[in-house]
Amino acid sequence: MDLRHHLSERRRDFVVKTLKQIIDGGYCIGCGVSAPVASIPVVLDRYGMFQADRSSAAALSDEALKRALLVCPFSNDGPNEDDLGMRLFGDSGQHDASVGYYESLYIGHVAEGKFREKGTSGGIITWMLTELLQTGKVDAVCHVKKVDHPDDGLLFRYGISRTPDEIIAGAKSRYYPVEISQVLEQIRKSPGRYAVVGLPCFVKAVRRLAAVDPCIKERVVFSVGLVCGHLKSKSFADCFGWQASIPPGELKEIDFRVKLPGRAAGDYGVYLRGVGQEVMRPSREFLGSNWGHNFFRYPACDFCDDVFAETADVAIGDA
Repeated sequence: MDLRHHLSERRRDFVVKTLKQIIDGGYCIGCGVSAPVASIPVVLDRYGMFQADRSSAAALSDEALKRALLVCPFSNDGPNEDDLGMRLFGDSGQHDASVGYYESLYIGHVAEGKFREKGTSGGIITWMLTELLQTGKVDAVCHVKKVDHPDDGLLFRYGISRTPDEIIAGAKSRYYPVEISQVLEQIRKSPGRYAVVGLPCFVKAVRRLAAVDPCIKERVVFSVGLVCGHLKSKSFADCFGWQASIPPGELKEIDFRVKLPGRAAGDYGVYLRGVGQEVMRPSREFLGSNWGHNFFRYPACDFCDDVFAETADVAIGDA
């Protein structure tokens, strides 16, 4: 064995061990970005969280393994939030350790139509996405949408909207595990300009992916980041359902944020539908609804400080 081959083998062992550490150590957020570049799929584990399947890594080429680490948002091999922010927005002239690089900060809501009524965050995300579409800035929007007839038990997944009505139908917060690999494959197969909506770690992963994938770099032209507390597992929705007498596996629909007339914006309700029953109750009546208690939280969220989606073109949160 010559020295170069020996060093290559040692490097491969190091990369495989690093991927194993990320997954087994609880650092994987299950975004799915490693699937299109390295054929490492994500699977739903027994806790209701998407996680990369490290058993797929053993058969991968050295280059594929390197790409997996470069795009993983919790790997040290690729650029961090500050690096990406400097490259993307360094000319803005303003930087904050918590917010990242920024041009302007605003507070407000949408006054037009029923955007505010039908969405969260003052309706700003839904309105902005429809404006991008209608003004020709983008051809489609990639965001999390409700699954009307789930065949795998998952109530939400990433999808592509090409009309204002589709975008509006995908409004509201989804406190639910999702992954983006299938949508990224659709972007690769269908030319056009896309806007992507995601949690900070998802936006960062797509930014990292764009650095190694020219197709994604060309086609993802706008990103909307969600101000984030943490990502929930599937068990969060199941917990609400169980308290409403809908056992796990029988929950067919959930709306995590229903505006309750006469109440403050933070005092919202939860709608649940099971087999033959519907329930509407204030969120605060459910055990586990207090976000500060961190129930059903992804372990990776304990190691993330990108609350304000520092790598997104715009970051939007609510009160």
